[in-house]
Amino acid sequence: MIALLALYSALRRESGQSQLTGPDQYSIGRASIGLVCEEDEFSNPRRHGRATPPASIDAGWHRRLCSAAQVLPDGDLPGVPAQPFNLDVQPAPLDIFPGLVDSNSPAYWRGETLNLLNSAWAETYRSQGEGVLALSTPAPVTLPRPSRPGNVWIEAVWQDTETRVLYGWYHFEPADLDCGNGLTAPLIGAAISRDGGATWEDQGIVLENSYPVDCGWLNGFFAGGNGDFSVILGPEGKYFYFLFSNYKGPIEQQGVGIARSAVADRGQPGTVQKYYQGGWNEPGLGGKVTAIFRTPTGWPGPNVDAPWGPSVHWNHYLNSYVVLLNRTLGPLWEQEGIYISFSKDLINWTRPVKILETNEYYPQILGLGPEGTDRWGGQVVRLYVGGISEYIIAFNLEEEANAPSQIPSLIVPPGLREQETALSRPPPQGLAASQETIAAATDPEAAAVDGSNQADAPDLEPVPPGDEGAPLLVGEDIEHAEPGPPEGIPDI
Repeated sequence: MIALLALYSALRRESGQSQLTGPDQYSIGRASIGLVCEEDEFSNPRRHGRATPPASIDAGWHRRLCSAAQVLPDGDLPGVPAQPFNLDVQPAPLDIFPGLVDSNSPAYWRGETLNLLNSAWAETYRSQGEGVLALSTPAPVTLPRPSRPGNVWIEAVWQDTETRVLYGWYHFEPADLDCGNGLTAPLIGAAISRDGGATWEDQGIVLENSYPVDCGWLNGFFAGGNGDFSVILGPEGKYFYFLFSNYKGPIEQQGVGIARSAVADRGQPGTVQKYYQGGWNEPGLGGKVTAIFRTPTGWPGPNVDAPWGPSVHWNHYLNSYVVLLNRTLGPLWEQEGIYISFSKDLINWTRPVKILETNEYYPQILGLGPEGTDRWGGQVVRLYVGGISEYIIAFNLEEEANAPSQIPSLIVPPGLREQETALSRPPPQGLAASQETIAAATDPEAAAVDGSNQADAPDLEPVPPGDEGAPLLVGEDIEHAEPGPPEGIPDI
């Protein structure tokens, strides 16, 4: 596998095309490494084990690279509404996660060693190394096994820095639904590892949908459920927040929901409450939810327009939470692109902006330097989609003319970093002077510089949910109100 990935690292795909038409648009560099893709290999990647498993990891990545496309949208990015910064998605040398990917891939540090978990085809693999560009050959982990038959994907991990116990959360697809057409309804469960992530013990289910499954749905995958999620510590480090995909219920509940558990409770069964109509009073098991990103169609199918699969991180350069979203648009989970949104409180989010056109699933970032993970990033982060990275995202506060010249020290939500000592590096002076930071994102030999900024960024202007907490639809134009949570939402 190492030899194959070394060949793939030389591959560069063209960008700037708006139509995903077939493998011929990625011919640059392909012949030189001997990678040949047949025309019929170009199709939507198969998610959640709906296709025949590959014979090997090498074969799986060949299939993925030949079927998945990532290109920048035509023209300039539209910009993030009412935000005091700009972002730029820039091409970078190809990087591929060591294990196959069919979910969010959590990362965590154990001392000076980065650990990465990749899940696909009912298996999870762990890779280790000095950084994301120096990870080892993946080794299988022992997964948590719920009492029901089905498959598990580990999507989120948090490490207790005192006990070094790992708390993980998984997407579970039960195999005992009597639908007869392959549909399932995912649930979200908790697990614990006491050996650094090699072995996981099941703790039980923490989030499930409150509405009965519908085996007549035609989206090709789900008949309901809660799944495809990420977990992060919230403001002041008091709660774990789950951003999850809600696949059933009234239309205003479908889309991306949010739930939380007190840090002292470690996100275990019976301690998670869903956010619904301004409060945290609905149970994680069976409760209702107000979607913070809404779908105009719902998930019955066959044609669906919906955001799903959120991946959230705290960006210490922006002093903001940042979420990446898939957008399904069409039949059988056909993907339209990757969107980005920003928030101060994890409830009020800016209007999502499309940053990448792709038929691939599962966007996430990895922060750079000795503290970077999927939950922690700075001015420049690596962008991965389905485990494939061809771009970096560079944020820039300096281009905003009214940015304050002197701003207070950064207040970091505690517990987000694996090591509590902050990096003490001077802030870069705009993107033009950030080549050292960009080099760290693209060159394994470059210094581990991540563009950390000890200065606080200007406050974001949050977008209120609107009437009765009505959330944002992907691509919807929203009028911006004064900063601060809307009336009725508790101070978190």
